[in-house]
Amino acid sequence: MKRRRGYSLVELLVVISMSSVMLGIITVLFTLLFRIERSGRDHVRHSAVLGRLADQFRRDVHATPVGGVSVGEPVQFSPAPDRTITYGTPHGAVIRIERVGSEEVRRESFVLPSSCSASIGSPPDAKGPTVTLSIAPRTDTQPRRPGRTLRVDALLGRDHRFANPRGDESS
Repeated sequence: MKRRRGYSLVELLVVISMSSVMLGIITVLFTLLFRIERSGRDHVRHSAVLGRLADQFRRDVHATPVGGVSVGEPVQFSPAPDRTITYGTPHGAVIRIERVGSEEVRRESFVLPSSCSASIGSPPDAKGPTVTLSIAPRTDTQPRRPGRTLRVDALLGRDHRFANPRGDESS
């Protein structure tokens, strides 16, 4: 009996089909991994933006004396007689504009996740002069998972870094 030296056509077809199935599975796995990585990166970026926004909002509210806030759209804080900070909440972002006199010295834009909206106001159940920044899931979209509302409460006048240390108005 002679030994054969090659592979039959059926054996080659089996190997090729198994290889193509494995390549298909690997392609799907890589696609899922890239999607998960992109989702995780977006989550980290949005968390960092929301953390910066919450810290800046608290600092601005704490620096504003009681009576130095005008709630409406946009919200305006007056931590010092010649300094104003305005927060606006256009669709998909929170815009912070800082002015000294009439000159704009800083403009910051905090981009929100696409499924969220922001509002700034004074809560009715507040104990003391409180201003609240709420970032909630929008009601006009149906997110895959319902999100939670982020609520940042800050008391007016807790920080006196812009107060006149001598107490007189001439400076």
